[in-house]
Amino acid sequence: MLHIPPTHHKHIPPILLTNHFQNPPDWSTLPTIPLRLTPPQHSAILPTITSMNTPINTLTTPNLPQSILVLCPHPDDFDVAGVTLHHFHSRACPIHVAIAPTSSGVLDSFFPSSPTPEQCIHTREAEQAASLDFFGLTENQRTFFPHSMDLDANGEMTHSPTNLLLIEEILLKSSPDTVFLPHPNDNNPAHEAMYAMLSEIIVKHQLDLTLYLQMDPKTHSLQIDAFTPIDENMSQWKTQLLTHHQTQDHRNQQSRGISLAQRILSKNQEAASQLALASPAAEAFELRSSRSLRFPISPATELTPEITEAFHRLTPQLADIPVPNDAQLTTVIHSEASTLFLMHDASNNAIIGTATLATYPIPTDNRTWIEDVIIDHTYRGKGLGQHLINHLHNFARQSGIHTINLTSTPSRLPANKLYQSLGYAQRNTNAYRISL
Repeated sequence: MLHIPPTHHKHIPPILLTNHFQNPPDWSTLPTIPLRLTPPQHSAILPTITSMNTPINTLTTPNLPQSILVLCPHPDDFDVAGVTLHHFHSRACPIHVAIAPTSSGVLDSFFPSSPTPEQCIHTREAEQAASLDFFGLTENQRTFFPHSMDLDANGEMTHSPTNLLLIEEILLKSSPDTVFLPHPNDNNPAHEAMYAMLSEIIVKHQLDLTLYLQMDPKTHSLQIDAFTPIDENMSQWKTQLLTHHQTQDHRNQQSRGISLAQRILSKNQEAASQLALASPAAEAFELRSSRSLRFPISPATELTPEITEAFHRLTPQLADIPVPNDAQLTTVIHSEASTLFLMHDASNNAIIGTATLATYPIPTDNRTWIEDVIIDHTYRGKGLGQHLINHLHNFARQSGIHTINLTSTPSRLPANKLYQSLGYAQRNTNAYRISL
């Protein structure tokens, strides 16, 4: 069963949002609704499910992935997520796996005589084919990339135009809504290369995907957003799956004194311990929406002409208020009490959204407010308002902030609906303003 740590905020494909009126009224004449959010401890949810924290096997078919592509920089990367993929496969989720060739990770001592790189590639592919047979995927559900793929001196897949075209072809052909691949926070260059090339393809073709970034023994940092508990029976099944990779078993026995399965499952045991699960092990994933690649968000650190231009363009879309000048923007950017976030379109690097997170101490607590949320009118209806707010939630959570406030005029129905769907509760208080 795939479990999701409880939350309502991060990695959910954005819902339709039209956040501003085409002809905004004078906001100062309208009452506002004060809202407050107390972020939960965990930070994410299964992207195909809205506000769920239940096992995935209780969900109806429309809530499951419609099509899964597993991108493997090496044979055995598929098996690392084997229990989770088995769960989806048993619920008739279509799965296709694409495996890059590699001659790395094979000791000469595995063979009677020193092997050639091509022999290592063929051996590892045969091991993966046996593993996929055991798993239950047909030959039509697997693609072994050609041996003409660009490899580095160690026999690892590289980030190159040739490889990018091959990955682009399989991605567009399979048309998945969900992609599994190793987490890029890893010292393995092939893992980093696969993620980088996938990111370029997503931006180029404006793809909407959910990425399951797998925890691997070499992953050095990962935010656990979803996990699949592994009981004793599935631990035995996963051990059988991994045993097909005899070259890797041999290498781990020789270099670490343990089998490949023991190495992978020990990482699964660490995840279960970190999550305080009753099960002995768990597969862990960080989940990312492709929107985080297509529309990256970052805090402003210095005033630039692009920021000045963006506020001249965006401010009138918020309200009939003066456009902030460079001095005002510089003050906000360098203020210790506020963080100005900018959303870019990665395809042209234009600033297409902004929001400010303001925090200040008071004698009884700290106060944090979200202010001046603006999405360029040409980008509305794409769920980017939710994408922006979710980013602020994650930043606040990592900064130790436990409560966020915001206000929204009652007539802005879509905005109020969005905030409430994200967990904001309407407060029983009045908002007042005086002009001095």
